[in-house]
Amino acid sequence: MKHLLTLLLLFTTIIVFGQADPGDYCASDSLATSPPVSLDKSAHPFCNLGVPDIVNNCKEVYVKVNVHFFVNDDGTGLTAGNGASNQLEQRDVFQKADDLVYFANQYMEDISSNKQLNQIPWGADTTSAQCVGLRFLLDEVFIHRDSNMDLINIGGHNDQYVGINYRDAYNILAVDIRRASGYAPRQGRYMVVRSFDQQLIVHEFGHSLLLEHTHFGNSNGDDNCFDTPWYKWEYDRYGDGSVIDSKKTCWNVSNRDASGTDLCTPNGTTVINPHPCCDSSTVNNNVMTYSAAAQSGSIAALTPCQVDIAMTELLKEKCDLIAAIEPICKPVSAHIGYKPNTDFSQDCSWTFYLRGSTNETEHRISYQKLQPDGTYSPFLDSDWLPGRAREERVVVGDDPYIKHGTVRLPSNSTYIMTLTTRNNCDTDHYRVEFTTGACDVGDQDDSPNPGPFHTEEFQAYPNPSNGPITLEYGIASSAEIEIYVGSNATNSFELIADISGYKLAGSYHHQLDLSFLPNGAGTIVVVVDGYPFYKQFVKQ
Repeated sequence: MKHLLTLLLLFTTIIVFGQADPGDYCASDSLATSPPVSLDKSAHPFCNLGVPDIVNNCKEVYVKVNVHFFVNDDGTGLTAGNGASNQLEQRDVFQKADDLVYFANQYMEDISSNKQLNQIPWGADTTSAQCVGLRFLLDEVFIHRDSNMDLINIGGHNDQYVGINYRDAYNILAVDIRRASGYAPRQGRYMVVRSFDQQLIVHEFGHSLLLEHTHFGNSNGDDNCFDTPWYKWEYDRYGDGSVIDSKKTCWNVSNRDASGTDLCTPNGTTVINPHPCCDSSTVNNNVMTYSAAAQSGSIAALTPCQVDIAMTELLKEKCDLIAAIEPICKPVSAHIGYKPNTDFSQDCSWTFYLRGSTNETEHRISYQKLQPDGTYSPFLDSDWLPGRAREERVVVGDDPYIKHGTVRLPSNSTYIMTLTTRNNCDTDHYRVEFTTGACDVGDQDDSPNPGPFHTEEFQAYPNPSNGPITLEYGIASSAEIEIYVGSNATNSFELIADISGYKLAGSYHHQLDLSFLPNGAGTIVVVVDGYPFYKQFVKQ
């Protein structure tokens, strides 16, 4: 049993502190333990590794995660459209999922340098800083048609999103929740969150790895760790011995009542004794608390006992979720996403969102086309493109010129699109099979809205050119710019990453190297906030 030290300070009237009801943050205490998953450990390479070796040598352990978003039943609207948080445009969810993983990983890396505070004042065993080797690897991003998942009660969820179909990765469901920021069943394989806060994600993942709140402990009054402070304060504001309120957690060291009175500074009348949470000895920086100190990666910590419990659960009961342990460099993942209402057989154009891919330094996109004999043959193949995979805008039709897209695919054909991502030591692939319909974007009069783009400034010269070509354009306001250059003969286009990106209003002048293109007709595509503009040229 952990040691318990009780503060007795004074208080006679009910006041509101700068604290939060634990129910407003994490509701995992009220959830039952999830049943264990039957696991064939012989089928997974990381199931028989020793916990001490991984913990003591601070080896990085990458866990595959899926992130789920929810829109209206008809596939329209924002994510969590009827709730009050987690509302995103559908096109933004893939980048948001990647950000979630990135910042959670950064938080776990940062806290590895931090020591648990105030172990001695609260009778906990004294320990040094504990390395935290847990990391996430984004595996899949889903957009589900399900209005019922917009706003749910604590403990409410649809098993289809955490059941057998998604069991090969840990699942994060981004919804709006009543009365809580998140919850995760103990020993479970999912969490539900209404915030993308990095500490919340790691905190709930901790519950899935059997970590308890350090301020509550389990039903036996303990979190099974002797190195985490478990304290309780009592406050007698007026010094008359009447204790009306007590809690087991301190959010911060700045506390005021409902009228705004500073409870940290006794004034001899309305505040005789300072609030206990004003004392630095009550600061608990443990990730498994609600403390403000736990929210910052530069301060928060997990203890050696907690990391041992978490790693033991992961390696013994969730080892099938592990993607890599102590890789030479960060493992990569490839992902192709699209909006739920995308209909390949009817749409004349759509966007494949590639931003759910992670840790890549370069990528390539290829298409194979189904032949009459039932085999697939190469159709389009990009070069290795530097940097992160972002988007692929597809148009359908037989017009030889690309309109409003970065790739043109003939109609009434079946394709396999493959995204390959890699870095210096890892590679991943993601494939999507689809069939285009009888659409021809060349028949449509759908000229783009020029928006901030100055069409009169859009020039490319000399044209024809037997060397570099100069591109000029202007924008009236800031915009996201993507510049592609490609050959009309191969219908393959390359993003010019070093001159693409977020640009402020102004005029721009770039010299484009055409040496990678064959001689003949080509196209420059300038995409301004999603709207493409085209300039034809001839390379001699």
